[in-house]
Amino acid sequence: MISGVHVMLNVDNPLRHEMVTTLISKAKSALASQGIYAERKLPATKDIIEKLIATCGDKLIDKRDKALLLVGFSSGGRRRSELSQMMIEDLTRVEEGYKIKLWKMKNDQKARGKEFPILGRAADALNDWLNASGITSGHLFCSISRGGNIHHPSLTGRAIYRIFKNRIKMAGLDEQLYSIHSIRSGFVTECGRQNLQILQIQSLTGHESHKMLSIYYRDGNILSSKAAKLM
Repeated sequence: MISGVHVMLNVDNPLRHEMVTTLISKAKSALASQGIYAERKLPATKDIIEKLIATCGDKLIDKRDKALLLVGFSSGGRRRSELSQMMIEDLTRVEEGYKIKLWKMKNDQKARGKEFPILGRAADALNDWLNASGITSGHLFCSISRGGNIHHPSLTGRAIYRIFKNRIKMAGLDEQLYSIHSIRSGFVTECGRQNLQILQIQSLTGHESHKMLSIYYRDGNILSSKAAKLM
């Protein structure tokens, strides 16, 4: 939460300072030595995303939520702060869908901007949402009133969290087992399942190092390892 606010304001993030990250790492190690580990939520892999979008019907809110989920997953496992800041003006048409440029990201403190693809089913769902909503400028994902009217201010990160949790419940899944970060970890885990190259994945997720990326990648890739089938 604190990191997200600093990114959105484009100011130096104190939580990224070497002294702070070292302290957090040592605290985690100390807890682990006592058998205490931070609870990791389940990844929302492709099969889970399929279940979530299956809850989406033909209403305007369903079209928005379907586009939100597919864009968030398919463009590299986007954070909710990144989904919240997406602008129509930063969309570029390409042969198979779109590219979108994000200007304020966790690992882009100077706000140079990075482009990410929105292709295939994600592009189709985005087209469906844009056509149905009639939005031609401003934030890509906006709020919708109970009466079905569009409110043009962007969805907040908190609103995106609630949308995800609501779709988890509608799909009959245990909401306690998933968090909004499950979209991001799910993308990497799914890539591991499909044996995609780690550098190719990193170019989409924007991870600075392989450390966290490798954890989720290994979770998806471990069962397909030839080393596990030596006997």
